[in-house]
Amino acid sequence: MWKAIFLSLAVVNASPCFSQAQEIPNDFPEAPYGASKGEIAEALKDCNDAIGEMTIQICAWDGYRQEEVKYRRAAQDAISTLQRAEDRASLIRANHAFEQFRTETCDFDSRGNGSMAGSLLFGCLERYTRRRADALRAFADCAKTANCQLPNILYAYEIEDLPRNGQQ
Repeated sequence: MWKAIFLSLAVVNASPCFSQAQEIPNDFPEAPYGASKGEIAEALKDCNDAIGEMTIQICAWDGYRQEEVKYRRAAQDAISTLQRAEDRASLIRANHAFEQFRTETCDFDSRGNGSMAGSLLFGCLERYTRRRADALRAFADCAKTANCQLPNILYAYEIEDLPRNGQQ
């Protein structure tokens, strides 16, 4: 069921009721339970203390939406740092493969979890997406410096929790 919702690629229009970024990619899945803009706005007021299945799932959906917007920006930034067309094409293919892997993995992981399936799906998508966006941002930042160790930085940032900015 959630795979069908995720893959339905429903268009959700941005409106003031969405949190912070207010960007909704055109191919983003519709809100859980087909929630209206008003229901979404109301649910997003309570995400820190979410109670109720619909609110929890809308908050998880919105968390994923926010990470997806960041991921898409990071991907564009990383692609723009590459000089050669074949390198850009390769990273685009890698990102498409990541998106397919992420979707299928999270769909599998959330199956059979009853009313929790939606929040598990969106939470999983959010975490994978955040990690990939972080790796792409690190890649783009590195590529903009003179002593960057390309191309292995994406791999390193995706498999390890490396210290960033001097943090231990």
